[in-house]
Amino acid sequence: MFSPFAPAAWFFILSLSFSPAWAESSQSFAALAGSGALRWIWHKEPGETPVVDAPREKVWLRRTFELPADKVPSKAELILAADNRAGVIVNGKPLGIFEGWKPLTRKEISSLLRPGRNVIAVEANNLEASPAGFLGLVEIPGAPPILFDAQTKSAKATDGIKNWMDPDFDDSSWRAATLLAPADWGPWGKVSAPVKNPTVQIIPDNFPAFTVPGFEKPMEQMRQILFGHYRLDLSILPAFNIQWIAPAAIWAGLDDRPTESYTRTSLLARLLTMRTTKDGYVSCHQHEGLGHSEGWPFPMYTQSGGAGWIFSTSGLPYGAEFNVHPTQRMAGWSFSNADVVSLDPVNGLRLTLNGPDATMTSPPI
Repeated sequence: MFSPFAPAAWFFILSLSFSPAWAESSQSFAALAGSGALRWIWHKEPGETPVVDAPREKVWLRRTFELPADKVPSKAELILAADNRAGVIVNGKPLGIFEGWKPLTRKEISSLLRPGRNVIAVEANNLEASPAGFLGLVEIPGAPPILFDAQTKSAKATDGIKNWMDPDFDDSSWRAATLLAPADWGPWGKVSAPVKNPTVQIIPDNFPAFTVPGFEKPMEQMRQILFGHYRLDLSILPAFNIQWIAPAAIWAGLDDRPTESYTRTSLLARLLTMRTTKDGYVSCHQHEGLGHSEGWPFPMYTQSGGAGWIFSTSGLPYGAEFNVHPTQRMAGWSFSNADVVSLDPVNGLRLTLNGPDATMTSPPI
């Protein structure tokens, strides 16, 4: 089976007809989606329900279209969405591989079009058994929108076929693509709606702002970052972060009275819980590690050429990616007033003490 993309997947080829007048008004994507005229499509075999549970497999769909023999549009935008992945081929030239439906993918394709017969091919991939669909149209100023619809031909991908994307390929034996849910319905939601940035925060007017003429957008992004730190719970910060994050958050100082400041009170709670020795050492409490449990955990013995034994990595942020592996055998160990009950990578080493001053001694290093 031939594919210009890797891995191979579902294939869609669009066959369209243009009006030679080029004068008909174009409908917007949102209008088409809202009216139900634009629909998701997929290839359907007997017994399959693509909008609910399509199999993980490959399919080809094909549709050709004609342009005037002496003219191609100066602008043509392909708008598409895919669940899960789609690779687009325009007249044999790969346009790219795209994923998802929020936001929609928009690509200018006029430079890839040519007079006469054209082919837009889409190679899509349903990565697992799940709802699957492809949504697409071409917008050309002054012309009707060109939909990926029931005129699209479909067939299962077949080994040995190399020219399925060519304009002259014979698709007469292929079936029509199956129409699924309208564009703004089904499991994909309202794809025509504007995509909201979930990271944008509502910032009070009295929060500090940065003003640099000509750099308004970067300054607003910096303000968003600062405000994100301002509401951070400083009571859980590791000590090494306090020197950077805490001063930045405190500096904003929106609260009229410091004693009522969320930021200040959470930082105070953090400082009061930090263990300080009589020599003045302040534990940084980063997280449970393989070295000092209240201190900096790096470098580990696996990183510094040392030796060590770990009886369980359960709950630790370290594992095979740090070359840390639980000990599996106790050969070479000696025990005094203690007996080994069990050893496994989840519960670790379990001992039974049978006398005072129990000790365990590792093999020679």
